Amino acid sequence: MTRTAHAAQYSRPMASMIDSHCHLDDSAFAFDREAVVERARAAGVVGFLVAGVGPETWDAQRALASGDVSVRWSAGVHPCVAARLTPHA
Repeated sequence: MTRTAHAAQYSRPMASMIDSHCHLDDSAFAFDREAVVERARAAGVVGFLVAGVGPETWDAQRALASGDVSVRWSAGVHPCVAARLTPHA
């Protein structure tokens, strides 16, 4: 879907929101990820920022973002993961 088509489809009089910290890449959403996203869109969410946890999650996050213009990802490192990383990770 192009950005223009996306904007037209979700332009509503309600307030637009961006979920600025979500984990749509989590395996908990493996079976209903699209339904979760559609419910959020129906509630006015127009964008999602999938928060990075560690290098092992970045490929899945990148793939999610490449398939949907409303999804962005961040190559973040959660503090719980940072302690086990090496400088070359």
